[in-house]
Amino acid sequence: MASWIQRIAPRILGNKSKSKVPAGVWLKCDGCGETLYSKELDKNYKVCPSCGFHFRLTARERIALLADEGTFRELFSSYRSGDPLKFSDTKKYKDRVKDAVTKSQENESFIAGTAELNGRKICLGVFEFKFMGGSMGSVTGEKITALAETALKNHIPLIIASSSGGARMQEGIFSLMQMGKTSASIAKLKRTNIPYISILTDPTTGGVTASFAMLGDIIIAEPKSLIGFAGPRVIRETIKQELPPDFQRAEFLLKQGSIDRVVPLPGAQNQNLFGWLRTLYPIWGRLTPPDIYISTQTALAELALSGCTTAADHLYIFPNGCRLDDEIEASKSVGLRLHAARGSMSLGTSKGGLPPDHVTEDEDFILKDSQRLIEQYHDPKPGSKLQITLAPCSPFSVTESLMRESSVLADSYGVHLHTHLAETADEEQFCMEKFGLPPGRIYGESRLVKRSDLVCTFCICK
Repeated sequence: MASWIQRIAPRILGNKSKSKVPAGVWLKCDGCGETLYSKELDKNYKVCPSCGFHFRLTARERIALLADEGTFRELFSSYRSGDPLKFSDTKKYKDRVKDAVTKSQENESFIAGTAELNGRKICLGVFEFKFMGGSMGSVTGEKITALAETALKNHIPLIIASSSGGARMQEGIFSLMQMGKTSASIAKLKRTNIPYISILTDPTTGGVTASFAMLGDIIIAEPKSLIGFAGPRVIRETIKQELPPDFQRAEFLLKQGSIDRVVPLPGAQNQNLFGWLRTLYPIWGRLTPPDIYISTQTALAELALSGCTTAADHLYIFPNGCRLDDEIEASKSVGLRLHAARGSMSLGTSKGGLPPDHVTEDEDFILKDSQRLIEQYHDPKPGSKLQITLAPCSPFSVTESLMRESSVLADSYGVHLHTHLAETADEEQFCMEKFGLPPGRIYGESRLVKRSDLVCTFCICK
């Protein structure tokens, strides 16, 4: 029986139906929980602008992202999955395939073809996860092998982007045989020095990981992608031990040397400055002291090989115990002169700034640490091996008081002061709203910095 409120509410409020928002207009980010407008997310290559979380792309979307516009030519599109075992569980395998075709609008879990990448001819293959979880059956294995043979015949690079749950169980031994088959085709490319680049996206697991996906000459992964053979839950329950944080995630595998790079999508590259930074702040926020040391050592070693003798760097994010000392110690191991800039960010989102609060620092700590670094490391002599620069990052990430105090501190010790200014239109809008001045006039007319030796060395204006 309906309650009294249910009986009288229609008479009071009427029977007007509530307007409904169509499904898919708004999406919730699994990384930070923020609600995102789907059209804006699509423009950002399905990368969350707040935390950098990568939503899953369809195969066609990834092809459009990788290939030069209008150059992709699909191959082997007529290949179709059979049912060699007449397999049936709660549903017949052939019916599952039909459902997968309807759901994904693709004929198989793998799309293969030729394309151009920056004008260079390539063979390109991409998994469609919507088609039975991107599983590898006999047809998928055949298409991968045929694509590798096309690359071999035409002597052009092969690129495969994987997103798969592994071998397709409904085809039993036939699907498992594709592991050896695809691996053998990749081996032919290696013997003839044809490059094979493997891109691992979330998830890449099972028989795909155990075969061609991990055989690339270069292996690239998207941030936070799940990559492994058995899942972490299965491993944990089997060995009865807790697993390391981020186990089987791309960043963990990078530290173990299993992959070559973790690269975010161009959502972090083809943006205005603020969108670019919003994507990268959370990624930089996961840096550790060994990350700083190794990356500095590698970069300086490459510069030394080119004949460079002096380098400068602006380090302004110090998460997880990172310090400028990590960069300094790395420079000593290489032997280059270094002008190390102690960057700073104190104006988080809660105070009206751009960076998330968790990548900013307390102002008193910043000033004390800056003084420590100068007294401990700075050598003012011309041509010295190490000099310290103070570098409050930018008007949108540093408070006015920190900018002024950094300038006073730099003056008192006779060290250089460095900042970023007037980089893009979104910064100009921020400065007009906050200071009532365009970025280029802040130093000349505001109280932020008063220095007689101010020099503008790098400026981009729009």
